[in-house]
Amino acid sequence: MLRLIFAPALAVIACVSAAGLVSAASLSLTWDELQLEGNKLSVDAIFARVDSLMDPYYDARGDTRARLARRLGELHLSTDMFKHRRTGLEYLDESMRLRPDLDLVKARAVTVHRMRYPSEATKTLDRAEGKFGDEPLLHGLRGRYHFIEARRVMDADGFERSRQAFERSIELNPDYVDGRYGLAAALLALERYERLAEIAPALLGTRRDVAARFLLGAVASFRGEDDEAQAWFRQALDSSPLAVRAAFEDARWFLDEHNLKPMVQEQLDPELVHAACRRVDAGYDREPDDDPDVGKALQDSTLWRAALDAFWKGRDDRPTQLFNPQQMGYWRRLVEADILFGDPESGRPGWKAPMGTALVRWGRPTSTMYESGGAGGVLQMLEVAGAKLSPSETFPSWTPLWVWTYHEQSSWFSLLFVDETRNGHWTTGWASSYAMESLKKNHPLVFFEPKPEPTFRLFVDRAVFARGPLRSTVETYVALLPTRELSALTEDGSAATASWAVFDAQNRRIDYVEVALDASFRRDHLRYALSGSVPEADAAEAASPYLLTVPAALDPGKYRIAVEVVDGGGGRQTTEFELVVPAVAEELALSDLQVLTARGSYDAGASRVPVRFVKYGEVVLPAATRDLPANASQLSVYYELYQPGLDVDGRTRLNVHYEVFRLDHRTHWVLERATSFRRQDLSKVEPVSVVFVEERTGRSSLGHVVKGTDLPIDALASGNYLLVVTVEDLVSRKSVSQTTAFRKLAPKRR
Repeated sequence: MLRLIFAPALAVIACVSAAGLVSAASLSLTWDELQLEGNKLSVDAIFARVDSLMDPYYDARGDTRARLARRLGELHLSTDMFKHRRTGLEYLDESMRLRPDLDLVKARAVTVHRMRYPSEATKTLDRAEGKFGDEPLLHGLRGRYHFIEARRVMDADGFERSRQAFERSIELNPDYVDGRYGLAAALLALERYERLAEIAPALLGTRRDVAARFLLGAVASFRGEDDEAQAWFRQALDSSPLAVRAAFEDARWFLDEHNLKPMVQEQLDPELVHAACRRVDAGYDREPDDDPDVGKALQDSTLWRAALDAFWKGRDDRPTQLFNPQQMGYWRRLVEADILFGDPESGRPGWKAPMGTALVRWGRPTSTMYESGGAGGVLQMLEVAGAKLSPSETFPSWTPLWVWTYHEQSSWFSLLFVDETRNGHWTTGWASSYAMESLKKNHPLVFFEPKPEPTFRLFVDRAVFARGPLRSTVETYVALLPTRELSALTEDGSAATASWAVFDAQNRRIDYVEVALDASFRRDHLRYALSGSVPEADAAEAASPYLLTVPAALDPGKYRIAVEVVDGGGGRQTTEFELVVPAVAEELALSDLQVLTARGSYDAGASRVPVRFVKYGEVVLPAATRDLPANASQLSVYYELYQPGLDVDGRTRLNVHYEVFRLDHRTHWVLERATSFRRQDLSKVEPVSVVFVEERTGRSSLGHVVKGTDLPIDALASGNYLLVVTVEDLVSRKSVSQTTAFRKLAPKRR
């Protein structure tokens, strides 16, 4: 059975001209075009020149004859006709005997290999090594030969032989650019990323500069460094042909109207779609209330990009990052497919080859089976290999067969590729071609990469507090509730890493925070640092939650906040939410209510509680889940009052009402964070209804009133509740209310 190697791969997209880098049609590593005398001549002109050289050639001796034999050899090879290649090789051999030259070795090895005489190509290189010794060029030629042979059926041993040859070439000459790039391609095929990271930077600034940037992008993507990957890919694409950029940036080869139409209909503003139609067709006359012509709109490049952005957004599993890892994975697959399946001689990029298309659409196959042709019992071999092909698939006799099988979770299908020319030019099997067309309609791009199960549950809450006359602070509260012991596998020994990001209305990331969550973020640790003793509720818990507060000062407007947490074993959970930050109130107003798991005074000199949990000299530990233990005796809440009236003494006069209502499950989700409700839909719990009359207090340095309260809830049974806080300002004769939901957990069963 064939051993198949797939790896993110960089492509060579440049050849060198006197004017500088000129991007080639394919990114693949293959033989360079031979620099032959007759390359730019017509066949008639070639043989006219041959005729003019024959008489001098017959009369010449020594070096002169060697030079003329070389010219005649190059001219015959320039016709690119099989019958003239043999004659050309004979002239090259004569020239080599008279005047040994490494360029002649390259011309002969490349020619016989293209004639599909691989053993003769090997002999050519062997004889040259015996004559010229340890030359970097010869090792580079051998490395390229092994790479080209290995990629015909993705042979790991062949890639390893290629790597060894390229390694030797740069040992002999560290400045040998083609040898260094060849080594990089072989390392990618073999997934030797650490060595590759050492090799790639030296290619920057050379004639392989553009290729090096693709390489660095591919490696960064494989490592999950998607922002860095995008930067390298962007630099490479800026020097690439339009067709290459369209494949990367617009996914034109892999997505069509069928795939993007739902994005346009469900996520884009109809007026934008109408505007795109008018740009495409000046006579477009549909009214704004009519359904737009989606097919026509997608002919507009701007709308296509908007729909494509929505497509990738729906597949984004790293919402805190600037760039979508699946989109970077798609770009990585493009360069990988091109280096493995590209055909520079025909100008076909690898992603347009049948297997390259499959690789980009669905990734690396779970397993493969290769049959060189001629063996019997193919169906039995397929069954043993776990292949799942269409019953109508046909298998040509005496033809190399290559079967790719994808078996991931609920997906299980196989694709057949055949090499009827026996020359590495694979095509799709009859039934598999129909299967690929069907699959791409509903699964145009799929990422089957395994995702480790996280060892925690993620909870996120938030609250908005006015700060100054123009800006507000949005606080995000994150809690990790371990489902089992978090493995301390991160480099700094922390249990997990939390990333937080905020994006503006134009989807620009305007703030980003990354925090390593070690034991000091555990709730029991924080409460011990606050009070000096572990509360009984936490002491009984097998795994105390990890808590985090992240604040951000924001102007009024619409934002998206994303949170991502990764544990030491690679388990990941993410969440995101949209938030409208209101304008700072000019009259009496309440902030959001923040439910706390604990609060207490803060001693700046002695306290070990991180300042991110401190407000106005008080420690406030958030309950991001808004869940309270079954034995909790009090509910702590923090909030702020803005623009209160002040009496003649410069102090407030407030009546503050706290009411707790029991919620059924349906009402709990309907009213959570609600600002208005019908009291007849609720059931008040009288023992927790509290009124503080004639409260008199000063204001904070920012002019608002800071409020923190503990409410008795020991009498509450387990269940969902709504807390309503109403403040009556006795000076201004105005009142304002705010609500939040919380839950008291049921006792744990023993």
